[in-house]
Amino acid sequence: MNIAILIGVSEYKNSIQNLPGSKNDVLQFEKLVRVTKKYDEILSISTETESGKLKDKLTSFINEKKGTPVDELLFYFSGHGDFASNEFYYILSDFGFDKRTQTSLQNSELDNLIKSLSPKLVVKVVDACHSGINYIKEVAAIDLYIKSTSNQFQNCYFFYSSLNAQSSYQNERFSFFTLSFLNAIKQFQQNEIRYKDIIDYISDDFASFPEQTPFFVTQADFTESFCIKTPELDKFLTQIPETFPSSDIGKEEIKKYSTLEDLIKSDAAYHLSREDVHKILLEIKKIVESFTLDTDINNLYQVKLSFLNSTPFNCSAIGQFTAKNKEVYFAKPTYTTEIYEDIEKPDKMDILRGIQTKPYTITKKREVITGYSLSENYPYEHISIDINSNYPNISSYNCTIAFVNSDRKIKLYYFISNYIKGNWKNRSLNARFEWNATEFNLIENNQIIEFIKTINKSINQRITSDIERQFDSFLKDK
Repeated sequence: MNIAILIGVSEYKNSIQNLPGSKNDVLQFEKLVRVTKKYDEILSISTETESGKLKDKLTSFINEKKGTPVDELLFYFSGHGDFASNEFYYILSDFGFDKRTQTSLQNSELDNLIKSLSPKLVVKVVDACHSGINYIKEVAAIDLYIKSTSNQFQNCYFFYSSLNAQSSYQNERFSFFTLSFLNAIKQFQQNEIRYKDIIDYISDDFASFPEQTPFFVTQADFTESFCIKTPELDKFLTQIPETFPSSDIGKEEIKKYSTLEDLIKSDAAYHLSREDVHKILLEIKKIVESFTLDTDINNLYQVKLSFLNSTPFNCSAIGQFTAKNKEVYFAKPTYTTEIYEDIEKPDKMDILRGIQTKPYTITKKREVITGYSLSENYPYEHISIDINSNYPNISSYNCTIAFVNSDRKIKLYYFISNYIKGNWKNRSLNARFEWNATEFNLIENNQIIEFIKTINKSINQRITSDIERQFDSFLKDK
């Protein structure tokens, strides 16, 4: 028996941004799975995705299959994800940071459910997006974690949309990773399509899209087949778009316009004036000025806001982004000269002549990206929010918000980090943080403002979580 479990979470509470593409992702993926006629039992969940209801459906489905030999189990997920305390969490509709394990599906929990069926082959396709929360906080840690989970199964293929300091992109119709998976089948010319063929197609598909790099883990011999091409499957695939949308007007929408001029006029509405962009930045400033701390922690801190006309420190990641997108954004990377040591190997001709030369150390120079600069004057270039503790036994924090933009798009960045005491007078910001990044069309003003509001919530959640962890034993006694 072959089993498929498909989950798409598109609607979120608690100020986490909705993912409209995720619902369509799972519906299309379900159509794909059904049209292959490979899977005997299929559980597809795209509504009632709160933790209690979803986990009940999942465990009931698994329990019904116990005792039946399972050849392959396919698990598909589209939605938000989070990685914390060496655990990956599939975030469900009612997710809350204060109830992380209760309101999400833990990867370890999922693995235990899967193992109870002893499938011969396990396939996971995880299209995990993020917006407003940092779904991957430690790059090396998540890589190692995902690789280690493969040891739970004898044979497996894991497909992850991105496992580094990146977003997984989507629009209202599709997540791009899921779209690429579907196109791997659509574009493949042979009748039998192996999982390795899909991996190869997706890898090539994203090679020219540096902002998102899919990640794969394989523990199999590459002979396993996903499906066989049939006329019914080909008919289904004709409705699947063939490329990532390069703009907000897709091919289907282009057909709505009778002339090229009409199309250009419609698309021009997405390009805002300098004055309009300044208004958006001033509106962001106004929202940040209204940030508050929760009642439980309000008296513990003093908040200081700074709107600065300079780029923030430790922003090489933003510089790397601008280097790859110089034609898109009104920003460019900044460089510094780095001196480093390298090992110089013996010259090949000397080796051929019989001259014995040992490797030796040589000092070299190279230009490295250290940050970025904006090519326009704005009301401010970044926002610094200092949350200074009134008491010496709890940490102070900083939240920094930065941006790069064009006349069409804005990419917002932020991080939250704690200060480390050097002595009674001096402190330094803990530099072990990752930038959170989310991109918007400038015309989506309401979504931009809602995203900024989620940062206020994230600040409160970070501080409250740290305090609860620090005083865990005391709180348990209360």
